Parts: sequence; structure tokens; C-alpha cells
Amino acid sequence: MSYLEKGPTELFAPLDAEPDAPSRVDIVAAMATGRRHKRGRVAAAGAAVVALAGGTAIGGTLAFSGAAPEPLPDCVAVPLPMAGFSSIDVTGADPSGRYIAGQADPVWGQKSSVVVWRDHEIVDVLRRPGVLLSDFTSRGVGVGRDAEQRRAYVYRDGKLATLDGGPAAAFAVNEDGVIVGSVGDRPARWAAAGAAPTPLPVPSGVTRGAATEITDDGTIVGWLEIDDKFPRQAYLWRADGTHGPLTLPTVDGERAVGFEAESIRDGWIYGQIRVLDKVVTAGGPSASTAPGVTSLTAFKDLPFRYEVATGRWDRLSRPADRSRAFFYVGDRVLSLPPNPEADEPTYYTADTVGEDGRSAAGDDNAVSGGLFRPVSWQCE
Repeated sequence: MSYLEKGPTELFAPLDAEPDAPSRVDIVAAMATGRRHKRGRVAAAGAAVVALAGGTAIGGTLAFSGAAPEPLPDCVAVPLPMAGFSSIDVTGADPSGRYIAGQADPVWGQKSSVVVWRDHEIVDVLRRPGVLLSDFTSRGVGVGRDAEQRRAYVYRDGKLATLDGGPAAAFAVNEDGVIVGSVGDRPARWAAAGAAPTPLPVPSGVTRGAATEITDDGTIVGWLEIDDKFPRQAYLWRADGTHGPLTLPTVDGERAVGFEAESIRDGWIYGQIRVLDKVVTAGGPSASTAPGVTSLTAFKDLPFRYEVATGRWDRLSRPADRSRAFFYVGDRVLSLPPNPEADEPTYYTADTVGEDGRSAAGDDNAVSGGLFRPVSWQCE
């Protein structure tokens, strides 16, 4: 997503200097299938690796399956070509790590270009205002949406085409070409790029929602708003046709109030649990509420994973240095090196990781400039 789409948690994460308490669980992991926050797949075996950056789950919380390499690989950062643009925010990639997409010089709803790299070289620059591509198949078919989510797009053979469905947004595509997103602010599924959308079943009272992840077996993850209540609710549509919300855990004695599902890997859903942080009351020693507001409720987001088969929740730890992109290999952290072209304090986000766990793509965002520079990490 572009910085114009990022929420307060992502924008202000670097200001949160206090690390979470150490995780109370072992994260047995392996390095293979990795795709960005807005995509998903399930592998046949192995456990998970979670990718994080800049204090928050990287564009989503990425996970991988397969056998963890020993020892940890060494990585180098390779700046991606920018074709003369001053800023490119990486928005998605395919499971092989060959295809990467970004949004160049975005001005909300008015100006931007879609940039597509293949094997680190720019293959397409599409001057379509507000359009971003968030997911790809390994064959280079991408899906995305415009800034206002009025049109859903498919990218193929260097061209963008709209999907059927009127006001719509596409978020993810699996290797079979099944696409998920929303139509008319309701979760929807396209069986193929040329098919009409099918609404996904939802409970009564839903006012808004979207499907944001799909695995190769057809499991779908998304979110719903019920009766316009905040925060929104994580929702799961299983491959067997059953569906329902995720039952939230208790965190440090407090009931979680929400979960932002960001990716699904190897039977686990990764994302951010939202818990109550504090309530500031007007007139109190730290009151900062606006006139007429008596209290302000603050939340914090914590990285968790949810096992689809058992309903088990695991809390995930985060390292102290949140300005660096990194991911977990088992219970170890592999920090990714900085962009060699960065010449000032910079925060990094790794938005996608290759299926073998030895490549990643994201961007750096200078503290002072607010511009995004795309980066590919190669590990051996």
C-alpha cells in the first residue's frame, strides 16, 4: 500500500520505542512460501516464519514454510531502478520473488504510475492514477485496485483490465487465478479474471467488508464491520464451505478487541491483535482530548498468529531495533541490511519475501523526506 493508505499504527510505529515483552512461545519455522500482506497460500508441511519491519508487521505479517536454512543466510540490499521517479512504494509481488510491483509518485486519487519489475529490471510503467497492484501469481498475473476502490484490476501481458462487478477492489490472487476482494463494500470472489464476482456469505448486520487473502486450497481470510462497530472483525471462509469469525484471545489478562489478519501461511493466519492500551480522561494529568471530548481510548497492535485447524493463538515477539526490516527463522531474527544508497536515518519495510526465503522486496522511507525507495534483498 502507499503511505497515503497506511493507518496510524503503521505510520507511527517507529515512534514506539518500547519493545514488547519476549514471546512466551517457540516459533518453529522454516523458510519457503512467502508472499506479501495481501496475499496467501498454504503449504503441505513445515511450520512458519514471520516477517516484520519497522516495529509493525511488514505491510503484513509474512510467513514461510519448508526447511529452515542453517546457518542464517547473509543478505545484501540492492536498490531497484526507479525510472526517474522520486518515490516508489513497493505494493506487491509474486511467490517466486521475480515479479514486484510498486506505486510511483502517488498523489491521492490524482496522480501515480504502476511500476512492474521482473528480475530486478523494470518491464512496465503504466500511468494509471491511483492504481496499485497488491498480488501476483508466479506467472506474472497481478491484481489490484484504485485508490477509492471503485474498480478492481487484473494485470496481464503488460496491460491493465478491469474486473466485472461495478464498485470493486481486488486484493489477492492464488496460483489457480482465483481472485478475492470486495464488490459494493462486501467480500467477493472471482473464479477467474473474466468471471463475474460471487458474494461471499456473511452474517446479518454486516455493513462493510472485504476478502484480503486466498490460499491455493481456496481458504479465504478477510474482515467485516458489524453494525458499523469498531474495530472490524477478522473473518474466515474455509475451503470446505464453512465460515465464521475468529474467536479472540486474552492478552495479559485483557480481552483482545480486534485482529487485523494480514497473511495466511501453512495453516496459520498472521496479523496484529488489537488490545486496549489506555483511556485518557479529560482533565487528567496526561489529558490530550479535544474540546467536548471527555475521554480518548487508545489501542496498541501486537503480532500474533492463529492456527486454523485448532483455533490456537501464538504471540510473536519483536526485536528491539524496529527501524530495520527483518524476519524470523525459527526463534531467530534475520535482520536485513540497509539500502546502500540511503544517506540519512531511514525506516525500512519488507513487503514481500520470495518462496525460498532468500529474497525480499520493500522500500526505505527517510525520516525527513517521506519518499519511498524500492529495495530488493538477496540472501545466500
